[in-house]
Amino acid sequence: MFAEFGYHGVSIEDLGASVGISGPAVYKHFSSKDALLAALLIGISEDLLQNGRVEVAGAASASEALERLVDNPVGITTRNRRSRHRD
Repeated sequence: MFAEFGYHGVSIEDLGASVGISGPAVYKHFSSKDALLAALLIGISEDLLQNGRVEVAGAASASEALERLVDNPVGITTRNRRSRHRD
């Protein structure tokens, strides 16, 4: 939702509703919307790092490694695009 509507375009209530819970219930798991976003970004960053290491290890040259490092996250992003419109 952050990617689709921007940080300020999404409320805690929106986030909770998207996973079937109330907005206040989100606070049982995260102290704030900032904390929720930070947790998401940390997870994404860890995945990118792990995937990047795999791509570099499988490359035959430095230029191939660089190409893989660029192509992998770009491919993930384009494959996971969703509509930018709310239902």
